[in-house]
Amino acid sequence: MFGENALRDRSTVLIVDDDRTVRGLLQRALHLAGYRTAVAADGYEALATLATFEQPITAVVTDAIMPGLAGTALVEEAHARGLDLGIRFYLMSGNMDVIARWGNRASGFHAAFTKPFDIGHVVRQLDEDLAPPPGAEPDVQANGIGWLARALAQHDSGTGAHSNLVTRYTAVLARAMAVPDDIAVDIADAAALHDVGKIGVPEAILNKPGPLDAAEVAVMRGHGEIGYSILSREPHRLAGLAAQIARHHHDRFDGSGYTPLAGFAIPLPARIVAVADIYDALRSARPYKPALSHEEAAACLLVGDGRTDPSHFDPDVLTAFRSALPEFQRIVRYGPGTDETTTTDHKECG
Repeated sequence: MFGENALRDRSTVLIVDDDRTVRGLLQRALHLAGYRTAVAADGYEALATLATFEQPITAVVTDAIMPGLAGTALVEEAHARGLDLGIRFYLMSGNMDVIARWGNRASGFHAAFTKPFDIGHVVRQLDEDLAPPPGAEPDVQANGIGWLARALAQHDSGTGAHSNLVTRYTAVLARAMAVPDDIAVDIADAAALHDVGKIGVPEAILNKPGPLDAAEVAVMRGHGEIGYSILSREPHRLAGLAAQIARHHHDRFDGSGYTPLAGFAIPLPARIVAVADIYDALRSARPYKPALSHEEAAACLLVGDGRTDPSHFDPDVLTAFRSALPEFQRIVRYGPGTDETTTTDHKECG
């Protein structure tokens, strides 16, 4: 029943059930089948795990009815927080009415398992659904060019947390712009590598506890070209897209950015990531500045203040950003520099 499957070892399944026995049974079975696992006792714990777990979650198998946030509501809440990117959700219940009402794709679930379930059937379903087609490349965040993002996180932990959040904000923005789902997923995955060129920036500059001088600014501004140089040599399917984003995410719609490109000549993925990138930078504390609140950061982008101005961004992306503000606010922020502390006298957006 648990035959060898070379593709399983890169899949992590989150098991969500308030019954410890069920969690343990599924965890042991999936380990024997070669899957990595994480566990949560309710929907809220599951959301926290999706936001912070050290490995990308591939699938969530959740009980339908639990104290706190029920499994039937978990999919919707994960989507609202931008935590469902590339994840398949599966429902478990011993109530056939619940299975009939919720255990379908219209409700966000890929499939449903009836309790008491056949462990072999669960494993076979996951094998069938999670195994990529023959010849498919590894996911960016797992065994593909995601190693570059992990290397950057070791070089600069703040940039690692920033990249994770930019990925989630990018996914929300792309959806708000009605980008087709498969393309939106690719753009969000590639966005994780937008700052990979900072691997080539000295740590003394990255971690300087104050504004950069002119020479340091020139070095920092080179990270886009460094990122492009690194990514454009990678054979991964998304390397070209990631390289494009790395080079152009600091370009400005009014032509005042890092390269001479302006307006719609800037690739759309980079125009989307530009807004996600600046929003998270504004929300994040640095040694030389406090974090802005969600409302303050949104005002900087939409109204302008200090060094940030709406003319820097694609108006269509800003329209999508305005429509998606509630989703941006619901995304859980974590990692270095992402505390919610603000000061009332901090008014500059740059």
